[in-house]
Amino acid sequence: PFTLKNKGYTLTGQINNVSGSRKIALFFHGSGVIDRWETMPASETLDGKPSPTFKIISNELNKNGVSTCVYDKRAFNEKGSPLYEKILKTDTFENIKSDANAVFQYIESLHKYDKIILIGHSEGTVTASEIAFDHKDNPHISSLILIGVLAENLKSSLRRQMTDIIAQNTFKSVDKNKDGKIYPKDVPENLKAGLPIDKIDTQKKGYITYQDLITILNAQWNEVENLIQKSPADGLVMNKPVQWYRDFYNRKTLIQRANEYTHPVLIVHGELDKHVFYKDNAVALTKKMKKLKKEVTLKSFPLYGHGLSPEKDGLPTLGPIQQDAVNTIVNWALLH
Repeated sequence: PFTLKNKGYTLTGQINNVSGSRKIALFFHGSGVIDRWETMPASETLDGKPSPTFKIISNELNKNGVSTCVYDKRAFNEKGSPLYEKILKTDTFENIKSDANAVFQYIESLHKYDKIILIGHSEGTVTASEIAFDHKDNPHISSLILIGVLAENLKSSLRRQMTDIIAQNTFKSVDKNKDGKIYPKDVPENLKAGLPIDKIDTQKKGYITYQDLITILNAQWNEVENLIQKSPADGLVMNKPVQWYRDFYNRKTLIQRANEYTHPVLIVHGELDKHVFYKDNAVALTKKMKKLKKEVTLKSFPLYGHGLSPEKDGLPTLGPIQQDAVNTIVNWALLH
């Protein structure tokens, strides 16, 4: 276990050291206030159980002689306390990156590891990449593993998540006879509050179509965008500080910064990813890097989504990460 002070905040984490190992993998989380193991909630997994994505990968790396380092994301330890909202407001991307850099430098200061592999998932792919960019001449960074890479601007991904994907998932789960219409009787009790047919059905047809739902979702997205543009930087929108959005919106994307990669990169992506689309992110970044003669390998999984896990009843899941994806990550780590 370790604790670090960074910008007045106390970070907590652990190194899972393998005796004699000179190689260590450092993990960077996806978005949200997440524990060190990036545990996905039971409601979003294939088997209905909490799934610690990083622990699954870490255990396999440890078995194969690679040490690992994980840490709790900012504000996680304050959950349930009066300090939570205050700390949450500091969860900007610049602070996330600064925390990550503090952990990276701590590992360096131990002088125990000749090779450091940076592993990021989703938001963490940006964190890992920016750490690598800032330390491009560091001989100890051996490679990067980017899982569900966010290579385009976050705004594009968020808009699709909150409009097209919600609409698609809603019709998949509710429109059982596939006639393109949802009637009030079709909506399960647990979805009625979030899918008020009478309010969405402005033309009083007695049902809603896909376009009806998209119209409402686009209006809601515009409201969110308006809040992000006009609210104070430390205001909260969808449980994230406004500055977090602005940090991502206003920085160059990984595609735009592809020329800055100086280490070998493995991109692991599910082709059914509904958080960051495969073609717009993994494929686009790979093409750009290859054009620039960078060392990049893309491994995609046609039947997996953002958690590198299959869909359940036609809807995305966020875990548990499947063994073939874990093997791909571990094999790369052993070779680099």
